[in-house]
Amino acid sequence: MKRFLILLSLCFGIFNTYADTNKIAGNFDFLPEVLATAFDQDITKAELIKYVQDNPEEVPEWLPAPYNRRQAALLAKNFVDMRELSIGAAANGFKLSAELAAEYLRKEVAELTEDERAELDQYLKDNNLNLDGYINTFKNSAVVQQQAADAAYMDSLAKYYLITDEDLQNYYKEHLEDFMPRDADTVSYIHIKLVDSPKNVPGRPKAFVLANEIFEKLNQDVDFYLLAQAYSADNLSKDDSHVLPRMGVPKKILSVYDTLATPGEYSKPFEMGGAWYIIRKELLPVKSFERAKNDIIRILRKQRFGDAQTALHSLSKLKLNFETEDNPDGF
Repeated sequence: MKRFLILLSLCFGIFNTYADTNKIAGNFDFLPEVLATAFDQDITKAELIKYVQDNPEEVPEWLPAPYNRRQAALLAKNFVDMRELSIGAAANGFKLSAELAAEYLRKEVAELTEDERAELDQYLKDNNLNLDGYINTFKNSAVVQQQAADAAYMDSLAKYYLITDEDLQNYYKEHLEDFMPRDADTVSYIHIKLVDSPKNVPGRPKAFVLANEIFEKLNQDVDFYLLAQAYSADNLSKDDSHVLPRMGVPKKILSVYDTLATPGEYSKPFEMGGAWYIIRKELLPVKSFERAKNDIIRILRKQRFGDAQTALHSLSKLKLNFETEDNPDGF
C-alpha cells in the first residue's frame, strides 16, 4: 500500500522537491559493493545508487543531505528488501503483466481509506478521468507491474499473511473502543429548541415557560425524543443526535454539555441567542464495520507482514553484508 500511495502522490504532483541524489550517492561510500545476496543473486551498491538517482520520489525530501550512516544504511536495507522480493517473484513465475497490474490497482483502490479515496476522486475529477481510464493507463507502468508481481508473490508465501473476513470481524468486535470517537474531541447530543411564538399565533406560552413545562415532563420520564418531535423549533433536532467536533459546537451548549456526566442525562433549560434549549447527552457512535474495514486490513496486514517477510528471507537465504538498525516501517 505504501508504494502504491507513492505512485498516487506522483500522479497528484504532491512532491515538488527532492533530495540531492548525487550527494546521497556519496554517502553510500561506506557500504560494500555487494550489499546482499538473495536467491543466489547479488544485490549491489551500484544498483542502489542508480535506483535512487532514477527514482528521487523514493527519497523523502525531509531527510537531510548529506545523510548520516544510519539513514544511508536504512535506505540501503529497504532497497535490499525490495530487490529480494522482486527477484523472488521472478524466480517463482510471477511475471510482469498489464492484467496482473490492473487487478492489483483495483485491489489497492478498494482498500484506500475514505480520505485517500476522496483525494483520488478529486484527482480524477480535476483531470477529467474515470477510474477505469486511470487504471488502464497505469497498468502499463513497469513500476506498477513490478509492484503487482511482488504483491502476488508475497501473498503466496504464507496464508497467515492473507486476512479473512472472520479475522476482520473478530478484530472489530475485540477493539470496538478504537472505532469510537473520543469525548475529548467529539460531542453527541440531542436538543429541544424553543422560541417565542409569533404575535399572530396566540395561545402558546412563552418559550421559557414552555421550557420549564417540558423539563417537568422529562422529570416524569416522558421520552425526550417524543418531546423534541412535539415541541422543538429546530427540525434537525427532531431526527437524530448531533455528532460534532467540539470546535463546531457553540460555547454555551458545550459548557452545558460538559456538565452532563453520562449518556441519557439531560440539562435544565438554558437560554442562548434569544431561544431556550434543553440538551441530552448521547452515546458517541461507533464507526460501522464497513467503514472500519479498510483500517482493520491495514492494521492486520502490518502485524502479519513480518511473518511473511521472515518466510521470504528463509526461502531466499538472504545474506546481508552490512549492519543496520531494525526498521520495520521503512521510510
